[in-house]
Amino acid sequence: MYLDYSKQINLQKTEQQSLNAVQANLDKLNKNKADQNAELKTAQEQIARLKTDQLNAEQLLEDERQSLPDNVDNIDYNEILFSLADSCNVTLMSLSSSEPAAKSENGVMFIVSNYALILKGANADVLNFLHIIAVDSRFINGTINSVNTSAVEEDTPQGTMQYTQADVSLSLYAYEGI
Repeated sequence: MYLDYSKQINLQKTEQQSLNAVQANLDKLNKNKADQNAELKTAQEQIARLKTDQLNAEQLLEDERQSLPDNVDNIDYNEILFSLADSCNVTLMSLSSSEPAAKSENGVMFIVSNYALILKGANADVLNFLHIIAVDSRFINGTINSVNTSAVEEDTPQGTMQYTQADVSLSLYAYEGI
C-alpha cells in the first residue's frame, strides 16, 4: 500500500508539473495573443490614417487641378503683362513667349508656356512688378523661373538716368489631364 501511495504521490507531482507547464504555456500564449491584438489594432489605426491621408492628398490634387486654367492664352497674358507693367510704372522693353507645349509630371499632363521679359524702371517699381506676378491670382498657375537684374545708366537730354533692368523668365501652366 505504501508503494501505491508513493506512486500516486509521484504521479500527482508529475501531473502537477505538467499542469504547471501547460498553465505557463497558456499564460505565454495569452500574452502573445494580447500583444498581437495590440499590434493589429495599431496596424488598423495606421491603415485608417493612411487612407485618410490618401483621401486628403487626392482632394488637394483635385483642388490644384481645378485652380489651373484649361489653357494658357498667350495673347491674354501678353495683354495682362503689358497692363501690369504700365500700372507699375515699368517699361516692358521685350516680351516673347513660347508656343504652349505638353509636359508631364507625376503622371499629370500640363500645358506650359514660357515667357521671357526684359523690364526697365526704378528698382522699387521693378520689384513691385515681380511681387504682383508672384502673388496675383491671375498668375496662380505661374512660376518665376529666374530674374537677373542689373543697374543701368543712360545718357538722356535731361542728364544721366539710372534704372534697373531685369531679365525675367516666367512659366505659365494649364491642366491638360491624366
